[in-house]
Amino acid sequence: MHPNQFTRESAISAALEAFDSGRFLADLDRRVSYRTESQVESSAPELQAYLRNEIAPTFGRLGFTCRIVANPAGVDAPVLLAERIEGKDLPTVVTYAHGDVVRGYADQWREGLEPWKVVVEGDRRVADLGGRGHLLVTASAAGLLSMLGSAPYAVTKHAAVAFAEWMRLTYSHRGIVVQALCPQGVRTPMLLGGRTGESRSADGARSAARTLLDDTAISPEQVADAVVEAMADDRFLVLPHPEVATYYARRAADPDRWLRGMNKLQRTAVEPAAGPAGTDLL
Repeated sequence: MHPNQFTRESAISAALEAFDSGRFLADLDRRVSYRTESQVESSAPELQAYLRNEIAPTFGRLGFTCRIVANPAGVDAPVLLAERIEGKDLPTVVTYAHGDVVRGYADQWREGLEPWKVVVEGDRRVADLGGRGHLLVTASAAGLLSMLGSAPYAVTKHAAVAFAEWMRLTYSHRGIVVQALCPQGVRTPMLLGGRTGESRSADGARSAARTLLDDTAISPEQVADAVVEAMADDRFLVLPHPEVATYYARRAADPDRWLRGMNKLQRTAVEPAAGPAGTDLL
């Protein structure tokens, strides 16, 4: 069936068939096997192969034209652009997704699990859980506040929180609990160290983040503890840093004062630490 001929019913039927037949699991397992660790320079061939051999053909079957271009940030991590024009009189829809992952840390997984293979443990489909499911969207405090020094990070984290909010208000009556995890600084390589060859903008953003977040950064284990605690009472916002709730309330109560304060922080803390790159839009 041509993609333009799908109805809601046929789309749902096709999705169920793909799941029940095992094709979904096979596709997922094949894609997970690509070691697309963008922070590891030796992973560049895997990043290329993942887009060229896996994602581009999938888009092609949906009627998209695809091309892979060099990353404008100057790092060896390619960008896939896919375009499909159904009609020049129709609205333009732009979507964005990551084609990479963070480091797998294979030695830190428990016995029987690994980062590059799907392991099925039981049946976790929502329909088999009495109509109850749980979705935790990992975002950032930047999705509630902002992120000085990095427009893309601030905007995408706001989008992640907005999506989680939409999911919560749309599906909560069906027994699906949606929560948004919004920590500030966490002591991981993402905060503590960058990748060789990063763009000036990315390096500037990281310097800005360290300037603002170092003093209050917490461990990944503390984040995990906050998640477990929050899942017990189904609260929407999971805030490992309790002070974020206060900042969020102040932002809502007086947006103009909040923006003035953030701009002062940009001038006095971020730009001196990051240099000119700290003012880059991208």
